[in-house]
Amino acid sequence: MLALVFLVAAMVLTGQNRPELVLDADAFTERRLIANFRIRWDQLVPGGPPPPARRRPKALTIYRRVHPAYPATPHRMLTRRLNVDPAFLAYTIRCYAERPDLRSAIGTPAESARLQAAFATQR
Repeated sequence: MLALVFLVAAMVLTGQNRPELVLDADAFTERRLIANFRIRWDQLVPGGPPPPARRRPKALTIYRRVHPAYPATPHRMLTRRLNVDPAFLAYTIRCYAERPDLRSAIGTPAESARLQAAFATQR
């Protein structure tokens, strides 16, 4: 009986361990089962993250600077279980980090179409 309870609990936790990524005008938030990571756009080191070298990387490494006096620290954003192309995700993060004027349109159909078209020309 105890084994059955453990098995059901493991299945529920495994099913809910899918990471989620939420972008808004102020920051992006990576939601995981155990912790959330919110990174403001202005904390990102310019130029990053670079496009992934592999086709389906496990993670993108994003460098952020919490304070100008401190060195940038890496954050590994898990991409393997996200339902998004990691190259498109890296492009999107770079785009919004470099273009603050576009952030207010995040999530709109027009902005999504613009972003996808711009990404297609980069490939």
